[in-house]
Amino acid sequence: LASNIFGDCPAKENPPIVIPAVSLPARASRIDAFLPDKSSMDILIGHPVPVKRTDDEFYALHLASLALGGDTITSRLGKLLREQHGLTYGVYSRIGDSTYGMATWLINLTVNPSNAEKALQLVDEVVSKFKNRGITAEELKREATGSAGLFNVSLRSSIALARVLTRFETLGLGPAGVDEHPGRVLSVKKAQVDATIEKYLHPNRMVTVLAGTLVPIAASKR
Repeated sequence: LASNIFGDCPAKENPPIVIPAVSLPARASRIDAFLPDKSSMDILIGHPVPVKRTDDEFYALHLASLALGGDTITSRLGKLLREQHGLTYGVYSRIGDSTYGMATWLINLTVNPSNAEKALQLVDEVVSKFKNRGITAEELKREATGSAGLFNVSLRSSIALARVLTRFETLGLGPAGVDEHPGRVLSVKKAQVDATIEKYLHPNRMVTVLAGTLVPIAASKR
């Protein structure tokens, strides 16, 4: 059916996709979006990262983000904001689509508006400490084994395998890249993660966006 429908379409060579480099913000900034009928406060904090999915540094960056906020229960952000202070049901650190680079290293969480300022303070504490001290050996082992294991489990269904193969072919890594992925994750050293955190995580240059019903102390800053 595909051949019958699209067989006559002329083939064209696809031009390379290039994402222009984006400079880091000169300093930290904040945007408050007032939504009067919203009972919760959504918070996004982040900045761009130039690492591409095919770069060697990607694996260290991936594990750094997982340790910071890959899981609400076990990650650094989750342990402090949810487990210790009960400020949120979910807080995460994510690297956006890094296929062509310039993805966002993004922290996202949802809180009661009255807890927004406290949550921001705690996020800053966690991120600054992570920047200064790096990942622990225990965190690295947990995140590397978890990430490699989850990847292997994800290949157990035919549709998941097809998706992964398509993804790795698109990246130019091919089936060999699929086979090598778990080993590359497990081979990352603490020094590599620490160097990546030092190079690419900049707490004092992040953009913070709050969307929700702002309490007076926050609204006054708009």
